[in-house]
Amino acid sequence: MGTPSPNPRPLSPLQEQNIMRTSINSRERKRMHDLNEAMEELRSCLPYSQDASSRKMSKINTLLLACNWYDSPANHPESRSPKAVGCPPRRRGDHRSSSSTSRFYHRSSTSGTRPRPR
Repeated sequence: MGTPSPNPRPLSPLQEQNIMRTSINSRERKRMHDLNEAMEELRSCLPYSQDASSRKMSKINTLLLACNWYDSPANHPESRSPKAVGCPPRRRGDHRSSSSTSRFYHRSSTSGTRPRPR
């Protein structure tokens, strides 16, 4: 067991790069974990089959269903509160653009078309 030297050797560029990459990877894993948790929370608020035999909705389908469901006349904030549908209340500062300015639209047919930018 040696004592630590008073002046530790500087890291090589390769060591610095490895430390930086490890840090970046860790932040990305946390970001994706947080995103996936938020998507699961959103799925739990949406009216769709949640039984064990149905497949989990993709992220894009979850977002499209949420937008369409939120924009439906029966679900306007004036007519229903978030507590009535089991969703957490929106935080201050959360803003949602109106459907007329949305970059995407959803076709109601099941033709397998993907949303396209407007």
